[in-house]
Amino acid sequence: MHAPRRLAPWLLTPALLLAGCASPDRVVFVTDTELGVGYDATVGNVNLGYDRNELVIGPAYPETGGVPPVFARLQSNASITNPRVKQLYATGDAARLVTDHAAQAADTKPLSGTRRVMVFGTSTSVGLKANFASSAGPLPSAVNFGYKRQEYSLIPLRADPASGEDVYGSAIAAIEIDATAGTPTDTGFEIGQFFATGPAAEALARNPGVRALFAREAEAAVAAVKSIPEVPPGGSEGAVRICRPYQARRGTDPALDAKLRTVESDLTLDLATFCSSPDQWTQEQIVRVCNALDGQGLPC
Repeated sequence: MHAPRRLAPWLLTPALLLAGCASPDRVVFVTDTELGVGYDATVGNVNLGYDRNELVIGPAYPETGGVPPVFARLQSNASITNPRVKQLYATGDAARLVTDHAAQAADTKPLSGTRRVMVFGTSTSVGLKANFASSAGPLPSAVNFGYKRQEYSLIPLRADPASGEDVYGSAIAAIEIDATAGTPTDTGFEIGQFFATGPAAEALARNPGVRALFAREAEAAVAAVKSIPEVPPGGSEGAVRICRPYQARRGTDPALDAKLRTVESDLTLDLATFCSSPDQWTQEQIVRVCNALDGQGLPC
């Protein structure tokens, strides 16, 4: 189940943004997220859906390589019975502060000089539905969770009279949802949300709790990516990673021999045959051998 679709009138399509808002004098930053989780025990189905779009339109500075700072992050466990969603959106100094703990905010910008319109808004829909059938006991027989959020800002740039640099105003918005589908009395969700601009946005971005929360998530995401093993190539290039360090040493190390025999038994494979015709092995087959070697503590 998706959350009810509710499009605020100021949340324009990317095509309209490109046509009407593209200008080197302002920055448009848009995110659009939709997440759905469904489970039905009666038919044994689990459905997960995720859709996200992000868009920035604004000036770039080729001489210096500079671009206006923006930051958007989404984190979800997509759990069936305990779905959680955390989302953060920030611009300007707020984006710098929430992503760089060593960064310092510039002095508060005075509300003086030429006035120009800025727009900053969010739109959120959340839905949780749980069906309780008597045959399923106290737990739900079907669960549907839907989440839809749009974030949008159009912020004009202004030149700092002292430095001559353009200044990009700060805006920050975050939401955290913790839903639970348990017994009828335990089913529900908690929501926390904040939304701020200017110095208030920068103060929130400096808040240690906000920084730590999203820093931990970012570090965990980077660690997860780094932990993904490299996929070996197919053919002789991949087979050589197995044949050179292991097959060539057979008969010289009893402990290694025992582990290789276990790999051969698990895969119904003879490594001698494998290494005698490496060009015939596909990447998928080599990955299977590497995974079996990893299971015996032998890196591939």
